[in-house]
Amino acid sequence: MRTQRFTLADWAILLVTPILAYALGSAFDLAEQFEVWMEAHEAWELDELLIMPLFFSIALIVVLVRQVRALDKAAYSDMLTGLPNRRAFDEALEERAATGYTLMFMDLDGFKVVNDRYGHRRGDDLLEASARRLEAALPPEALISRFGGDEFCVLLPAYSSAEPALELADHIVAVLKEPADPTEPEFSSITASIGIVIAPAGAAPPEDPIRDADFAMYVAKRAGKAQAIVFDDEMRPDLPPDTGTGRLCEATG
Repeated sequence: MRTQRFTLADWAILLVTPILAYALGSAFDLAEQFEVWMEAHEAWELDELLIMPLFFSIALIVVLVRQVRALDKAAYSDMLTGLPNRRAFDEALEERAATGYTLMFMDLDGFKVVNDRYGHRRGDDLLEASARRLEAALPPEALISRFGGDEFCVLLPAYSSAEPALELADHIVAVLKEPADPTEPEFSSITASIGIVIAPAGAAPPEDPIRDADFAMYVAKRAGKAQAIVFDDEMRPDLPPDTGTGRLCEATG
């Protein structure tokens, strides 16, 4: 995780607060004129001595609260795309277990080719652009997360059948396939293979829904990519052994 740095707003709070404290003290006649104090050699009263540290302490508290909130947000966000990360997605999935959900696990087809041909910086640009397009293509109730690399997960309400999930997945594939930049169609046009798991409310939840959706995504890739497949227990015998979540698609790209 990147080190959280002070923003311009944080520095402004620290710099402006003493000025405001002095102005407020002068307005209420809590501070004497410096020349008068020097001539009289008098010590400041207790309230005069405390008002500046008091306001400065308040400013520090405000800055610290801002920093804590920023760090908390960073702990649940992907640094590149700004999407929720896997930690945030896992917690949301756990909360939805009792009410049911639909889970999509998607992998961008051919992303490695983009990285190899255009470089990692352009690959990052494509990931950011894809994240924005996915957000726009999904309904408001959807939670989309970047799992890492070119993998994304989407959490949706529990559908009564597979048809709405497959229709949405087809829409996602179509949106990604359209070039984001017509001047660079090879770079900005990409497809996705999607695995879907549906856990209706009241049904026994899958033991490992992310793994199952990853299995279905691998089957979609092996079947030709740019498509979605709903997970079925019968898929398991056809899968290679000892492959973990997020690694099934490496051989097919």
